[in-house]
Amino acid sequence: GENFKGPDRELRTVRQTMIDFLQNHTEGSRPPACPRLDPIHVKPLRAFFSSYLKSLPDVRKKSLPLPEKPHKEENSEIVVWREFDKSKLYTADLESGLHYLLRVELAAHKSLAGAELKTLKDFVTVLAKLFPGRPPVKKLLEMLQEWLASLPLDRIPYNAVLDLVNNKMRISGIFLTNHIKWVGCQGSRSELRGYPCSLWKLFHTLTVEASTHPDALVGTGFEDDPQAVLQTMRRYIHTFFGCKECGEHFEEMAKESMDSVKTPDQAILWLWKKHNMVNGRLA
Repeated sequence: GENFKGPDRELRTVRQTMIDFLQNHTEGSRPPACPRLDPIHVKPLRAFFSSYLKSLPDVRKKSLPLPEKPHKEENSEIVVWREFDKSKLYTADLESGLHYLLRVELAAHKSLAGAELKTLKDFVTVLAKLFPGRPPVKKLLEMLQEWLASLPLDRIPYNAVLDLVNNKMRISGIFLTNHIKWVGCQGSRSELRGYPCSLWKLFHTLTVEASTHPDALVGTGFEDDPQAVLQTMRRYIHTFFGCKECGEHFEEMAKESMDSVKTPDQAILWLWKKHNMVNGRLA
């Protein structure tokens, strides 16, 4: 060893002297108790400190909190998939479609008059006579049809329609769901299928009901018209359906061949063929 005297005994000087000594010696002359000066990897270094800290008194392992889940955007919906049979028609799809039609789509029109009001009256008449839903829904549609038919006004506010749909008068036995539950019309994402699918199913259902119950439209002015359902839905789509481009495409198909429909059964087939054409275009 070497004795340090005077200013050489200062801590900083001694430390630097030790560093210089270690760095300037070869591997063969390295002191036996001196560790290597190569960089050490993080994993063994962490293990060393962890082992040392565990040996200290009153040191306990602390559980780390789980990372917070990111907040979902407001109004985001969780899509819950429901198993269903493609060969079946589900009441939930029809009633959810009616809910959206009457409470959302029509709400884009603050008031209804002229051709719009006539289209709504005709459409509700067809619904009231042919919709095969549950009694509370059928009763609501019948009451809405009777109310519209009895109106002496040329213009009505949409809110008056909404009040009746929501049964503000609290009439017993009348009810239409106020939320959406797609089953056969559910999509892999919330923006797929849904209402347009339910509207197609509703129109198919109405054409079948008109064919299987030929007396249902007696007294409405539609009883002798095999195109009654098709023409009514055509006017509804043109007037109220939210997708204007879709409405234009449907109108083009209607102009091409709807007049060729001469029987209720032909109306069923015409709608199926056109629906298949739409599916093929969108595929």
